Parts: sequence; C-alpha cells; structure tokens
Amino acid sequence: MRTSDRKHAIPAVILLGLHIIGVLILISWFPPSILIGLMIAAMAVPDALLIWHLLSPKKRVTLPRAALLLLVLYWGVCFLLMAQSTIFVVHTLSALIVSLVAYAELRMGKKKYAPALCVVEAAVRLLADLFLFLLISAFADESEADSLFFSRGVPFSLWDTLSWITLFIIIRHDLISEVKPMNLKNVYFVIGTSYAGKSTLVRNIAAKRGGIELGENYHDARLPELDSREFPNLTYTRDLKDWHEFIRRTPDEYVTWLTNVKKECETVELQILAELLEKPETKNREIFVDTNISIETLRRLTDEKHVLVMLADPEIAIHRFFDRPDPEKQFLYRLMLEEPDPQAALDNYREILTRVCSKERYDELLHAGFPVIFRDENRTEAETVRMAEEIWGI
Repeated sequence: MRTSDRKHAIPAVILLGLHIIGVLILISWFPPSILIGLMIAAMAVPDALLIWHLLSPKKRVTLPRAALLLLVLYWGVCFLLMAQSTIFVVHTLSALIVSLVAYAELRMGKKKYAPALCVVEAAVRLLADLFLFLLISAFADESEADSLFFSRGVPFSLWDTLSWITLFIIIRHDLISEVKPMNLKNVYFVIGTSYAGKSTLVRNIAAKRGGIELGENYHDARLPELDSREFPNLTYTRDLKDWHEFIRRTPDEYVTWLTNVKKECETVELQILAELLEKPETKNREIFVDTNISIETLRRLTDEKHVLVMLADPEIAIHRFFDRPDPEKQFLYRLMLEEPDPQAALDNYREILTRVCSKERYDELLHAGFPVIFRDENRTEAETVRMAEEIWGI
C-alpha cells in the first residue's frame, strides 16, 4: 500500500469506527424502531460515501459532495423535528451551518472557513453535550446519575466531537478532492525533472499544433494577487526584502519550503486551467501544460494517455544548474558571489540541489505509471515533439 493510500485509509477507518460507536450508542439507548433505523441510516450513508471515496483508487468528487449534501439534509430535518427545544435548536442549527459551509466550499473548490468551523463545532459540541448530560444527571436520582453520565454522556460526547474532528482532517488535508470535475480530454500534462526539456516541449508542441501553452511556472501570472495568508510559501519570494536570506537557508528549510510551494502551485494552476476550460474560445483547444500538479492528483484527474514524464540524469541539474542563461539562475549565482564566503554559499546551494534532484524523486517519476521520455542530447526538438504526439495519440 502506497503512503498516499494509507493517508486516505486512516480517516476512513476512523469514520467507520465512529459510525459503529454511534450505532451502538443509539441501540443501547432506545428500543428498535423505524425512527432509530432511519437515524442509523442517516448516519451511515454519508460515512459510507466518504469511506468509499477515501479508499477509491480514482477519486470521484461527486461522492464527498453527496455525503456533505446528505449531512445538510440530515441536520435540516433534525432542526425541524427538534424545534421545540432551545438546546437542540442551537445544537442542530450549528451543525447545519457547518455542513452547509463545507458543502458550499467544496462546490467552489475552496477550504477557507470549513476546517476552522469544524474545529469550533467539535469544541462547542463537546462542552454542550457534557453540560446537557450533567443537567440530565442532576434531575436523576443519585444512584442513576453517575451511571447515566459515564455510560451515555461521555461516550456520546466523544463520538459527536470526534466526528467533527474527522471531518476537519478530511477537509484540511485534501483527502476530499476540492477539484471541480473538468473535461480534460484536450489537456496534456508534462511532468519530470529539471533539464529534461519539459518547457521546450510544451512551447514547441503548442506552436506546432496551434494549441495553448501553459509553460513553466504559469501560476506566476497570479502571484501579484495572491493572499499571503492563504499562500504563504508562494508569496514568500514576492514579499522578500533581502534575497540573500533566500540563499542562506539550510537544505532542510529549502526542501520543506519547496514541497509546500508545489502544493500551493497545484491549487493555483488548477484554478487557471478550470477557467480556461470554461471559456468558449479556449475550452475546445488543445492545452499543453508544464505543471507542478502532483502525480497523485494527475492520477485522479486524468489517465496515462494525457500525462508525459520527462527525465534527465539528476547529476545534470546538480552540476549544470548555473550554466543555463535563465535570468533567475544567474541572479541567484550573483547573490552567492556577494556572500562573505562565496564558496560556502555555492556548496550549500549545491547540497540543496542534491536534495531536490534526488534519486528517490527520479525513481518516483519513473515508476509513476505514465509514459516516459528520457533526455537525449542527440535527439532534435522536432523529434521530441513527434515522440510526444505518438505517446498521446494526437
């Protein structure tokens, strides 16, 4: 089982366990009836959809949407049925609001308020449940009070609270797909290592076929308008006052930052792509993308006939990084030469490149399950374009 699969399976198992606990609590409290059966079903269906989604190899955004919509309907009905009780009105109304927000944000491909609301809801419900059962216990005779509180109050409160915490985990860590379904039949993605020729291929094939080029770091077009609170890593360089700080970071700090940058890039790049696919003048054109979108997300969004991996020997990127005339690379090189110990600065950055261009990353791309083109100094750019066209069947 891959790490990503385990990451998805853990919340699924938690959800399943919470549901079983909830069913046992309901059965222990009340005699079997149609109403109890309906309540159990109302709890089970959203959980079942989420579990199915989390464990599915190919994620379907419709499943978590359906699950959250069912939660909205469930809490809406509870609100109507319990309108005579002030405590339960507050209880169900708050749950209804959180479910609505989570559903709406999933529809819009955002996660701005739902995670925080889930945590607040969990904390409020824990306190409210415990207070409610303490209140009930106060009116019971002394012999029943402790039994009532510990046998029903505490388990119910923990189950209720953990349910919302689990929903928070799912939303916060992107275990529910936030990507709107897109028609990607004319979209072709290129991923791979540095110096493999990704940007060159995307530029050449788009020009040859009259397609749209989304070249290297095409998310930069949105950089000026990004909120630093939502995209702290992407906006780091935008808001940087002294670029010497950038090159003085340790390899660990740099790799952590780069990992987070790629996650934020994915969000922005998918937004740009979705907008292109909605425009009448571009939605039917071929789009070629040099992308930061992760392997996992690409597996979920498209198939192997629309993704191409391009690979170069990692040593090339490590030892020839500053040989390229790119303005960004030459700028960084000049900064290092300005350092009190230029050689130490260069050695530090070369260690960073060694981490970024690791053999592990190379192997991950090689075995991702997509077609691969290896760098070949003797192959012309036109020949590479023809190879890509043959792989993609276009």
